[in-house]
Amino acid sequence: MLTVEDLHKIINYCPNTGKFTRNPKCKKVARKLTAKGYLRFRVNGKMYMAHRLAWLYMTGEFPVLQIDHINRLRSDNRWCNLREATNSENQFNSFIRLDNTSGCKGVSFDYNTGKWRAYMQNNKKWSHIGLFKSKDEAIIAVQEAMKKHRGEFFY
Repeated sequence: MLTVEDLHKIINYCPNTGKFTRNPKCKKVARKLTAKGYLRFRVNGKMYMAHRLAWLYMTGEFPVLQIDHINRLRSDNRWCNLREATNSENQFNSFIRLDNTSGCKGVSFDYNTGKWRAYMQNNKKWSHIGLFKSKDEAIIAVQEAMKKHRGEFFY
């Protein structure tokens, strides 16, 4: 397994810019941008995600949980943009799905009632927030609920 000492010999990481540079003496590093926009490196024959290497570089240990990019830009590996997160927390900070028609997470039109439904998932359970006459009211309600339950991971 890659250690922080080995990593420091192979790669230099700038926490202010999030950029990685290869140590000129080492030719064992290859980098690639994935189809999903993550930067990854091959180090000593094994592939590593750059954000996980940044975590190792800065803390001395691989992260136990996932690493969330706070600004949702997967190639932005500045130290101030990275935080450890559970899978749920990481999903909270994701972009709106392409099939979303309301423009807001947790808001949809209920054709049975003719009203806008506000809902959210918390601890793997769906919570109904309410039905509203306008989309704006539903958006406000779901945003308040998400801020309360998701804290810093609210998007």
